[in-house]
Amino acid sequence: MGVASARESDDNSASGSGTTALFAFEFDVHRDSDGHAHGYFSAKATSPADTLIAPQGPATCVAFDGNKVGFLYPLEDNSRPAALKGQVILITAQDNGPGQTDAIGFVGPAPAAAFPGCHPNVATMPVDGDIKVGR
Repeated sequence: MGVASARESDDNSASGSGTTALFAFEFDVHRDSDGHAHGYFSAKATSPADTLIAPQGPATCVAFDGNKVGFLYPLEDNSRPAALKGQVILITAQDNGPGQTDAIGFVGPAPAAAFPGCHPNVATMPVDGDIKVGR
């Protein structure tokens, strides 16, 4: 993974890829008109922790708020560290528009019961890459 751009998306979709000071990531999530979430998130810590930390999983809840998307994903079996398998992470991604620095943030991992929904939270880590939210 590395710096790359995301595809154009519609009002119920978000996608992105890039790097932060802590990790490289990519995601593509969307919410159907009936509210069902689809998509996937994967990340890998920057070196030297890249062999130890690599969370990934399917989106189970997706919510939009203006230029932000929030989504939950449970850590899959092949996520690292394995001890966190089954925990959930809330990702918030913020699209600041062309020529601006986008941002991403996360809460967790924690048990699913810790998240009553997936409304976007804060995105405090600047992204070297691109995030598209509903555009």
